[in-house]
Amino acid sequence: MSKVDVVIVNWNAGTQLQQCVESIYAHEEAVLGSVIVVDNGSADGSTAFCRGDDRVVLVEPGRNLGFGTACNRGVAAGSAEYVLFLNPDTRLLRPTLAAVVAHLRARAEHVGVVGVKLVGRDGQVSRHCARLPSAGTFLALSLGLSKALPRWFKPVELVEFDHLHTAEVPHVMGAFYMMPRALFEALGGFDERFFVFYEDLDLSLRVARSGRSIVYLAEEEIFHRTGGTGSGASAKALSYLLESRLIYARKHFDPAGRLVIAFSVFVIEPLRRTVHALLRGAPRLAREAWAAERRLWAMARGRAVDRR
Repeated sequence: MSKVDVVIVNWNAGTQLQQCVESIYAHEEAVLGSVIVVDNGSADGSTAFCRGDDRVVLVEPGRNLGFGTACNRGVAAGSAEYVLFLNPDTRLLRPTLAAVVAHLRARAEHVGVVGVKLVGRDGQVSRHCARLPSAGTFLALSLGLSKALPRWFKPVELVEFDHLHTAEVPHVMGAFYMMPRALFEALGGFDERFFVFYEDLDLSLRVARSGRSIVYLAEEEIFHRTGGTGSGASAKALSYLLESRLIYARKHFDPAGRLVIAFSVFVIEPLRRTVHALLRGAPRLAREAWAAERRLWAMARGRAVDRR
């Protein structure tokens, strides 16, 4: 039977990490290769249980490598035929991996990645599939048009897709992202220029360009806590989001598209966020937007910033 290495990147996930790992061992022993936890310099003691569990491979670089780089380190620590990238704020609810592997094997020449249904605490299905964005997609996002007028200005997320039926989609969120190791390695893994955000979208684009499709498998589901594990660092998070948007544009857009994205990131984003914050009576959000821009300018100029 084919085996799966589960790679979990942890950054201060608290007790969620242990719950995630325990759910894997509770349901997936039959197909499990290794559970590999890459800790990005957490300070909350969330990986302490790993040291007492010899089933877990703990990788501790001692600093925050960013998501994609940490994923690459995790893959390198294993050897199974398939790799699953799994967020620490998820839990497996029943045996799931064998069905996903079976889908990948059955369509090995055509399918490169499989994701599953993500269900929240309230039982709601997360709309987490996405389209591959153009420069116009990102511009509409910066202007707020994709939120105000999604029918005419499509957002990155496939909000029109009901997520209740299995289908080929352009992208599935990296919270549960399984693919053959051979394909991951052939594509060079995650692009380590992305610190966080859009690295999985970039990989999905490269999967598509390799001639493989991405499948959303609605028959299988796991629990996913909405909001993730890194809330509370708004200025940092926004600076990383915008930095990754610039990197994505430099990789995949023509010169005109790159110019549009640069203008939207450095001019439109802070102005729109400031107006929105003031209209809401929330000046703190405006300050965070400009703090994010200052960090972004520093990163763009190659200056060292705190990435903890």
